[in-house]
Amino acid sequence: MKKKLTFLICLILFVSLLGCTSQKRDHLENHLDLLTYLETVELPDNFTIDFDPTKIKSVETAKTYKGKFIEFDKDKLIEELIRGEIVSTKIYAQGPWFEALSDNVKEYLTVYDGGKSFGTNSGVEGGFTYSFVVDYLHKLSHVIAFASGPPHMSDQINSYQLKSNYTSFKDLSFMTYKDALSEVKKILNSIDFPEFEVSEAYSLELDIMVKNYELYLKALDIQTNDYSFSKEAECYMFVLRQTIDNIPLVSINWQQGTRGAGEVTETETVLFYSKDGLISIFARGIYETIEGGENKKLIGGANALNTVIDQYSNVILKNPTRILSMELNYVGTVSNNNYNLTPAWVICVAEQNEDDEFNVLYNSYSYYVINAITGERILNAR
Repeated sequence: MKKKLTFLICLILFVSLLGCTSQKRDHLENHLDLLTYLETVELPDNFTIDFDPTKIKSVETAKTYKGKFIEFDKDKLIEELIRGEIVSTKIYAQGPWFEALSDNVKEYLTVYDGGKSFGTNSGVEGGFTYSFVVDYLHKLSHVIAFASGPPHMSDQINSYQLKSNYTSFKDLSFMTYKDALSEVKKILNSIDFPEFEVSEAYSLELDIMVKNYELYLKALDIQTNDYSFSKEAECYMFVLRQTIDNIPLVSINWQQGTRGAGEVTETETVLFYSKDGLISIFARGIYETIEGGENKKLIGGANALNTVIDQYSNVILKNPTRILSMELNYVGTVSNNNYNLTPAWVICVAEQNEDDEFNVLYNSYSYYVINAITGERILNAR
């Protein structure tokens, strides 16, 4: 009887202690701020934090949404973007395609409709491409990467497309950055583009473009060249992100593994504005919200970051690894052919590697997407 009583007392004490521990953990999860967490957390060897925690925006509550991809009004796009007369129209798998001519300058517009007009499922939805083909337009891709987020391995090695070669928000001679952005906003408003923010902006100055173009010719071993950049080619590059309730939608391909049919893991909008006006815009994966749920309490950045640090604490890191950024975004996933937009912490991890062929260091990037409502990691879009 005495042994049974002793066992019962020990069991009660163990359960009580477990309950207290659980309550304490819940208390920390609800109230521990990111800055305090980073001051106290023990990081694994070869692992560092490389962002300013004071600049991480925190949101207390947010909704989940059901959405669909926007099908932009092609007539409105034609009216507001195309300057000349349409000379050719075709239907491709991506959607309707238009060619126009304006003072001997060709214009092209493709409106993404997922293949509806073509009678197939192309998987390309929620956007359009437009270009005003001045002589320097196609050369721009040789001197800067047309994408958001950190640079790819090849860009780091060859460096001619590095966005970091340019200055952000610097005024160019043909127009100030502020005025160029104002013109861009007018154009996007005229075509009913949804709410957005500028996530990246670069001022493409002549001297930097010339240097990058020389690096491009050298990297591709091009011996003869009949093109040279001029002051006329200076322009602004804007990388935009759609926003919902002032929370940006993720703009990088974050998911693990191969992208499946109908999956869009990021929204993309990249445009160029020069003395010739809007010369290029590419927009894809833009959403229209259909139905919103109730506001739900979100986990803080400390909790999301702790999930990632725990993951790396269980492995031996041979290469220097750092957390480059973290941000609360809306992330699009597919479930039963429905698109869901979920608030999630998107955490970018950079691992330093060495390329044996070129004997240079470069970073490889991976992303941890933590559901800000459940705290679980989202691995892919389906």
